[in-house]
Amino acid sequence: MYRDIVSTFLGEIAEIIDTINSSGYTKYNPRVALLSSVMLASLVSFSRNMLVYLLVIALSIVIVLDSRRIAGKWLKVIALTLAMVTLVSTPIPLLIGVEEVFYFEVGGIAIHVFREGLEEAIHLVLRTTAASSIFTAFIMTLGWRGVYLGLRELGLPSSLGYMVVFYIRYIPIFSRDIVRFLLGREARRFSKGLRGIWSSLPTVVGEIFLRGFDRAFRLELALEARGFLDNYPRGNVLSPRDYTILLSTLAIVVTGSVVNICF
Repeated sequence: MYRDIVSTFLGEIAEIIDTINSSGYTKYNPRVALLSSVMLASLVSFSRNMLVYLLVIALSIVIVLDSRRIAGKWLKVIALTLAMVTLVSTPIPLLIGVEEVFYFEVGGIAIHVFREGLEEAIHLVLRTTAASSIFTAFIMTLGWRGVYLGLRELGLPSSLGYMVVFYIRYIPIFSRDIVRFLLGREARRFSKGLRGIWSSLPTVVGEIFLRGFDRAFRLELALEARGFLDNYPRGNVLSPRDYTILLSTLAIVVTGSVVNICF
């Protein structure tokens, strides 16, 4: 059972990152798109206002509809995010608060639901969904190459840009490596259960670290030999789409800041 849970979880992470990595239908300037995604995700992450959540989600939907090829993949990522955060936030209404909304009994045990906890759970679900929707929409339109271009145009050194991009790019590979190593370790040991899985994790981490270092070193040599290490063009020209996204981002940031301060 524990093996199935760990394998399924790591497999879903790999599939989500693969979905983002396989995208990249860039219609926006990478610098504008990356800066807008960070600004809006940061704003909504520290906000507690429904208007901000709705504005960010609405802009995400507009971006996805503008790049229709990513709509199905974007919906899958958001659905998985929504399901996970809903599961995590379910106990909050039962643990936090003073004002009781209603209660019910399960097997003779009274379960109380509090208003404050219910509001916290709703805010957590909407905040996480809004932040992931806007960030995922922009990243899917850019793809890993667009992310690198955006980082370079924002002044990040080439080596750091490649580190960030390859870190994201190789998460699915390392996740699947971990699953294979865990399955191999479990097939060769006699102790079963959660304790046995935890005891085998240190050796898995060590092998993954060494394999990742070796793979990164060989990849760097291959890219350098082929002249791929800093020859991407820069997209300095802003299109009407870019100005629209930039103005929409500034409008949402200003509105959200005013709403958060005043209310």
